Amino acid sequence: MGNVKDFIIEDGELKKYRGKDANVIIPDGINGIGSYAFQRQTIETVVIPDSVTVIRKCAFIACKNLRRVQFSRNLRFIHREAFSGCSALEQVELYEGLKEIENHAFQGCSIESIVIPDSVKLIGKDAFKYCKNLKSVQLPKNLRTNGGSAFYGCNNISEVVYPGVSPSILWLFWDLPKLYDEDGFLVINDVLLDRGRVKSKRCVVPNGVKRIVNISCEYPEVVSSLTIPDTVEVIDDRALTCLRFDKRFWFRYKPSDAKEARRLVMKVFDWERLVNLYLNNSLRGDDLFIDAVKDLIGSVPGRRKIWSWYIYDEPSRMSRFLDCCKRVPLDELDRAIKKAKSLTVIALLIDYKNSKYTVQEIEAYESDLMDKKLGLKERTLADVRKEFKVVKKNDKYVITGYKEDAAAEEFYLNKDYYNVVVVPAKISGVEVVVGRGAFEKCDYVNEVIVEDGVVWIGNYAFYDCSRLRAVHLPSSVKRFGSTRIDDGAGLCTGGHRFTVYAPLDSDAYWEAKRHNLEVVVEN
Repeated sequence: MGNVKDFIIEDGELKKYRGKDANVIIPDGINGIGSYAFQRQTIETVVIPDSVTVIRKCAFIACKNLRRVQFSRNLRFIHREAFSGCSALEQVELYEGLKEIENHAFQGCSIESIVIPDSVKLIGKDAFKYCKNLKSVQLPKNLRTNGGSAFYGCNNISEVVYPGVSPSILWLFWDLPKLYDEDGFLVINDVLLDRGRVKSKRCVVPNGVKRIVNISCEYPEVVSSLTIPDTVEVIDDRALTCLRFDKRFWFRYKPSDAKEARRLVMKVFDWERLVNLYLNNSLRGDDLFIDAVKDLIGSVPGRRKIWSWYIYDEPSRMSRFLDCCKRVPLDELDRAIKKAKSLTVIALLIDYKNSKYTVQEIEAYESDLMDKKLGLKERTLADVRKEFKVVKKNDKYVITGYKEDAAAEEFYLNKDYYNVVVVPAKISGVEVVVGRGAFEKCDYVNEVIVEDGVVWIGNYAFYDCSRLRAVHLPSSVKRFGSTRIDDGAGLCTGGHRFTVYAPLDSDAYWEAKRHNLEVVVEN
């Protein structure tokens, strides 16, 4: 079983096992198992105490005799290659509270079934690669992945239990033949996740499917017809845009609710191709589909000018413009008006705003905006903590991080979601500063607006934010990092660039210039 002398322990972490026993019980009180701690050992069983919260990279790599592991009930992280190459490991029982299973964590094991707790948000690339005995997988709700095929080479998987509906599941089971039916469809829990196995030009979605996430073709064949059963209730954005259409494409979809059919079709198709098909008189089939195109063309004021300027010259702009004209909240419509470059588009959007909302609604919204700008409606600490991580230091509140979970869910549901984050100048009357790395590596923030009154932006506040496009900084900001303007890291961007909006000649303006960022003068 081993004794304390068999373990090298530093700062509460097990660094190395040097015993000879095949059956190991790790001492209680250890908080982590270090990298390569059991590398290539001949152990057969191991008991991990509940005090352990992390198993670091390659901790049990290539322990080829390891058959059984009793995991900690408080385990939070299994790092990359932790059990890679443990070819005799047949049973893995993981507990609620585990958050991440990193790349190649259980690669090459002999696991036959796995239940992954609902608390797990990330399953890394190739986490269970070549687990060739694996037949049954139960996935957690609201799963997030790093985009890799977690179960690559697990060709015997025939059962997947998946309570959620996130499209990310598709990439976990890429290229697993037993999960696809004879027509090449991957359907789990009434959700069609993929079609990419057959060369058939006629695509017929299986009856009973309620949601379509993705229909694509693995081969370069074009599709001559697409038939969708009336059981389908939801079609994700761009779910059908990977299909290549035949010149005489035929579409069939007649659910009981005609309005819903029209809305879905208008939402998911690639508008450049769709309009070209329609204008060339090549599109035929379901009347609802044709009507959807006609209705959308006819619903745009001044459509002839827009048509000639945006469809033929710059079709992507037309697509974005049509997206703006869907039913959107007033604040999103207002942002679209402010961002539009063309005076014609601005005028059309304002017309749409005035026709969609009553004068009272618009006045109430603009009054609320003005109150916030003047600081008349300050946010409470409870309100701010729903969105940010906040600590109080001396006489100020420091924003130390941004909580991305809600925004991440929005992105999974709608890839066009544009997340604008507003940093308040005061919380319950107390001044606010943006701490070091407050938005560092945030993946689901598009735009940050810092309210007038904030004076300090910490080092690396916006470092390596993959989707960040714009940061608005007021003239009140005087400090970047631990010193004044010469600190050098206040707006450090990493590998991602963004635009800074700041008053002319303000400290923020020159800080952005010094970092070679694009600067737009904003009063």
